[in-house]
Amino acid sequence: MNKEEKDLLCNHETMKEIYKQDKLMHLTNSNSTSKSSLKRTESKMDESQHDSDNNMELESQTDDSEWKYQTKSTKRGNKAPKIDSFIHGRTITSSSYGHNRKENKSLRHTQAHIQNDDSKNERKNDRCQLTHIENHDKQNCENEVQYLECTSTHQRTNNKVLNQVDKQQESDGINDIHITNQALKFAVEDTFPPLKIICNPSLTSKEEADNVIEEFFKFIEQNFKKTNPRFIYPLGFDNYIIDKTGSLICFTKCIELFVYMCSTSHYPEKINNTKLTPILPTRLPSRNAVILKFVDNSIKLEDIQTLVKEKMKSIFKVEEMLGTYTYRSRHIRIDLLSQDEYRNVLNSGKFAIGGHLYDVDE
Repeated sequence: MNKEEKDLLCNHETMKEIYKQDKLMHLTNSNSTSKSSLKRTESKMDESQHDSDNNMELESQTDDSEWKYQTKSTKRGNKAPKIDSFIHGRTITSSSYGHNRKENKSLRHTQAHIQNDDSKNERKNDRCQLTHIENHDKQNCENEVQYLECTSTHQRTNNKVLNQVDKQQESDGINDIHITNQALKFAVEDTFPPLKIICNPSLTSKEEADNVIEEFFKFIEQNFKKTNPRFIYPLGFDNYIIDKTGSLICFTKCIELFVYMCSTSHYPEKINNTKLTPILPTRLPSRNAVILKFVDNSIKLEDIQTLVKEKMKSIFKVEEMLGTYTYRSRHIRIDLLSQDEYRNVLNSGKFAIGGHLYDVDE
């Protein structure tokens, strides 16, 4: 080996020894510092425990208002230093953190208490409202029950009165025949179309019209009473006027007089040198009309008219009823001047045409 190589090896060994010595010195210093720090912390722990026991009551009595109204800047400036720390096992704790936790718990407790109070107040209000509604409903129910009782009593009294009246009417025989108001109005109040009598020469004054009408009723009086023996009223028109042509237009509500004047044979040829030519209505009232139902379409209307005129004498008109046509049959209306023939046809209920019987209805 050269000198240079030997010098390098010596230097390398010396460096290793120096490194070992420095390492040992560093370990001894660290152990000494840790022991001193442990002693210091133990002494401080004892002091902090004694101080915390004495000051726990004072710290718990601090007002919550100071913590609520304290700004963030003051809180940051007034934070207590983390001096009162101690080692418990291997975890480091602090008395200041514990105090803050207690304060947070107290704040949470107050907030929960406030929420509970609000919920209780809401429940009380709901219960009060429910009781008020129930009381109101009970009052309404009582009022309705009283109203129903009153109405039921009134109905019972009314029914009793009606039953008594019905019994009296039955004993008197009033309820044997029931006639509707519509039937009475149709039989009494319905007016007939006016009757027109053309006069030649034409009438010019009311006096001439009065004379013609008086002479006319004198002429028909005897024959009218023969045909209508049950008519007990005096003869006359309800009203009459003279139109522009000098003819008479007469109005009447009497069905017997109206039907009687629908025949030309009941008019005189002349009265006081005035010729009378009546203009007859197209139909008679329904009281003088019969209907042949479902007459076959193969039978012509002319054949029916001839057959009807052979069997009846007081025929006014025979016509087919509109709206009754089908592909097989239709209805035929027959207007009769005589009430006797009208009753006989209705009582028979049938009418023969070409050997076939057809129903007759009013």
